[in-house]
Amino acid sequence: SSQTLSKRARLQFDAIKKLRTADPARLTIRFDKALLETKKLLGKPLPKDILIVLGSDSGMKRLKHLFWGKPAVSDVVSFNYGKGQSPQWEIFINLEQAKRQAKTTFADEIVFLFIHGVLHNLSYDDDTPRKRAHMLELGSRILASCLSA
Repeated sequence: SSQTLSKRARLQFDAIKKLRTADPARLTIRFDKALLETKKLLGKPLPKDILIVLGSDSGMKRLKHLFWGKPAVSDVVSFNYGKGQSPQWEIFINLEQAKRQAKTTFADEIVFLFIHGVLHNLSYDDDTPRKRAHMLELGSRILASCLSA
């Protein structure tokens, strides 16, 4: 149930007040729906805990520099610490970039980026145009399922 999944996602905010975004409780519910729809569509196991960090351009630049040696702005970065019975994930979402690239609503873009991070942690990749197109289409289908559920 959504209430059970809500306990799985812990939220940390460093830019949320500045951008006056959606209510954190509503975002948690939307993240929960995204997890349910992803599990229904793909049938893959999901972790018990996902740390979701909603940040800014400067935070994402620091993160990219720390792990990839280049201070670049990205919309989402995800980490998967372990496989098997108890994987733990972190998904970093850049709210400033989400706001710039939102095609519909800001909240929808945040959820789409969360889904994108989930897909990366499920071993989907977007390192070629074909893989990227597939991953974006899959993310869009999951988001559409969330909105209609």
